[in-house]
Amino acid sequence: MMKDLTLWAPSLTTFAKWLETENRTAAENWSRKLNSSQADQVESAVAEAVIWDYVSSRCDSVRLAEILGVGGIDFEFGVASEQFLVEVTNISNEAATNASGMPDEQLFAGNYSLMTKNSGRRFATS
Repeated sequence: MMKDLTLWAPSLTTFAKWLETENRTAAENWSRKLNSSQADQVESAVAEAVIWDYVSSRCDSVRLAEILGVGGIDFEFGVASEQFLVEVTNISNEAATNASGMPDEQLFAGNYSLMTKNSGRRFATS
């Protein structure tokens, strides 16, 4: 069962409009992920939109950097004369729980500390 995406609607709408102007094929691919019946695909599409929305609102420029059909870096952002690249990766709740042993429940307000390289490798193989 899909979760309600109402919370993310502003980011999803803004990103969809921007992506359509950047690259129609990329927009169609992203829309397919967002409307997929597979939760990991939906979560991936939402993650891309939310990160793009958050970071682009704090930058001077943004460019779609992903090579369609190949993948790789998602966005290039610019601030003043500096550019940086962003790859958005979604780790499913199930993979995170399996790798870390931490349950999928809110234990406190805030974020977990940064994952170690070992945890990152465990998430990738789960």
